[in-house]
Amino acid sequence: RLSNAIALLQRERANRLMSVDAATAAIAHEIKQPLTAISARGSAALRWLKRTPPDLKEVQECLTRMMDASGRANAVVDSTRELFKTTDHQMTQIEINRLARQVLRMVENDLHVNGVTVSTEFQEDLPQIMADRTLLQQVILNLLKNAIEAMAAGPTAIKTLRLVTTQDGNSGVSLSVHDSGPGITPENGTHVFDPFFTTKSSGTGLGLSISQRIIEDHGGKLRLTKTSSSGCIFEITLPSVATGDSGG
Repeated sequence: RLSNAIALLQRERANRLMSVDAATAAIAHEIKQPLTAISARGSAALRWLKRTPPDLKEVQECLTRMMDASGRANAVVDSTRELFKTTDHQMTQIEINRLARQVLRMVENDLHVNGVTVSTEFQEDLPQIMADRTLLQQVILNLLKNAIEAMAAGPTAIKTLRLVTTQDGNSGVSLSVHDSGPGITPENGTHVFDPFFTTKSSGTGLGLSISQRIIEDHGGKLRLTKTSSSGCIFEITLPSVATGDSGG
């Protein structure tokens, strides 16, 4: 993933040179999410243990989620090593609905803390896609985190997150992430995928540019399809297994 990010940044460095700081920011951006999840679940486990009697079932659930997050952090570290290699992605057949549900479970705590309501509209019997599971998981996770942060930071009274999957014509599948945040201005909307561009005070400006490059490397597209004062829609489209096979 980081190898792809640096390739993108090198391609764009006519305006801004790649630096050690930028590479470090990319690593920090990707590893921060699982570390935050580990910390949140650890705190929750301690609270359940302090109850009388301790709720061991909840503690076990927290520990399981901590192990999952630890695995994701390890995957990011492994991806960092790929920076110095030329190996191919670990491509496997993936059911987009199942992966989206898995990522939603990863952000359960963030959703609860920020009072965000989730709804899903998943089309059944979608064709499978061929993708690197870890990379695609990180892209979806980044989109969900961005949506939650946008709603948390804005004056939105009703905070809703909606995930929709559909068949994209006969050639693939799409996953769209809808939020009810304050939206992105038209001016900023044309730059959201630019490296180093961010509307967050603590953002690195790398998350969306990395995500877009990952999706493009999979033969798909990541686009901002709608932005207004009532929210944004980001859409991922990817070729199905059958389409990808026929093209190769």
